[in-house]
Amino acid sequence: MRHKLFLIWLLPILVLFNLSIFQKEELLQEGELIYLQLAPADPRSLMQGDYMRLAYEIAIKARAAASAEKGPGERKGQMVLQRDEKQIARFVALSAQEPLAEGQFLFPYTRTGNRISIKPASYLFQEGLAEHYETARYAMIRRDPSGDYVLSGLADEKLQDLAKRP
Repeated sequence: MRHKLFLIWLLPILVLFNLSIFQKEELLQEGELIYLQLAPADPRSLMQGDYMRLAYEIAIKARAAASAEKGPGERKGQMVLQRDEKQIARFVALSAQEPLAEGQFLFPYTRTGNRISIKPASYLFQEGLAEHYETARYAMIRRDPSGDYVLSGLADEKLQDLAKRP
């Protein structure tokens, strides 16, 4: 009886888990590609192996805007970004003005005091490739119209995907 109950509970969990994976894979294939400029960060961790801690230029600009605001501000919000002709996103404002201009979109952030956090915060890569990924200048983000997004890779200053570059 316990095994049957276990299987009854396990089936919906597996269905939801696989649906989530399918949605992320679909987003990676069909999502709009935008680039977020990276700020300098330490690329190594002794405990986790090779990875890059991601810091974003838009977070630095958003932090400056948050410092200018009076009061604590919202804990979670959506900043306004503007895409240029190369699909590089630039910071516009910490909060949305309606309606958004053409090429603008909302991007989620978390705020603690004046600190602005953007996820994902790290990128894991195969051990021994730290020098290869030190040339990363942009995070490659795939997003859909609903605002869901996923990190799809890192790119160099010429916007070339580092995972596909020799």
